[in-house]
Amino acid sequence: MVQIEGTYEIVKNENFQQYLKSLGTEMTEDMVQRLNASRSTIQVKLDGNKCSFITSSHDGTFTTLSFEFGISFVDELSPILKLKTTPTFDGATIVNLKSETEDGRGGNRKYEFSNDGLIIYYSTNGSNETARRIYKRI
Repeated sequence: MVQIEGTYEIVKNENFQQYLKSLGTEMTEDMVQRLNASRSTIQVKLDGNKCSFITSSHDGTFTTLSFEFGISFVDELSPILKLKTTPTFDGATIVNLKSETEDGRGGNRKYEFSNDGLIIYYSTNGSNETARRIYKRI
C-alpha cells in the first residue's frame, strides 16, 4: 500500500498556465504567472476520515486546506474564487476534490499518490484544458 502522508516538492508543471487561464476572469494574468511560477511543497496529513494539505510557497507563505471525506466545504482558492468542494478518497491512492463555483462552473482536482511522489490532475467542466503538477516525495 502506498504511503500517502508525507511531504512533496514540485518538480514540474504540464499545461498549468493554460489551464489557469481557462478558468475565467477570476484569474488575472498576475495570478496566473505567480501560481505557475510557484515552487511549492505540500505536506499531507491523514487522521481517520480527515485530511490536511499544508502548502508552503517559495515566498514563505503557508496555506492549509483541511477537510473531511464525503463532507462538502467551501474552498477559497483566492479572495474572489470560492468553490463548493466535495472530497472523496478511494482508500488507497486517490484523493478527489470535485468543485463548483456559485454560477455552476465545475472542475476536478485528482491527487494520485505513489511511492515516488504525487501527481495532481486538473480539469474543468467548461473547457478542454487539463493540467498536471508533478511532485516528488522528499
